[in-house]
Amino acid sequence: MAEAETRQVSTAIVLSELETQTAQLELENAKTLEENKRLLRDLEELNSGMAMSELRVRELQEDLDAAHVSAPQ
Repeated sequence: MAEAETRQVSTAIVLSELETQTAQLELENAKTLEENKRLLRDLEELNSGMAMSELRVRELQEDLDAAHVSAPQ
């Protein structure tokens, strides 16, 4: 009987430790998820800015090309 109680207590301790570890991992996962969401937003903003910059460069290149074509030679 004492052996069964010892095993039960030991199992309860292991279960409690596993529950604690699970809670810690869930917290870490939540933090990682939030960080990933923030990084994704930042990346999307950078990509948007890059696209706008590329468009502006094309516009400026077109203006420059047009100026060269219309300039007297």
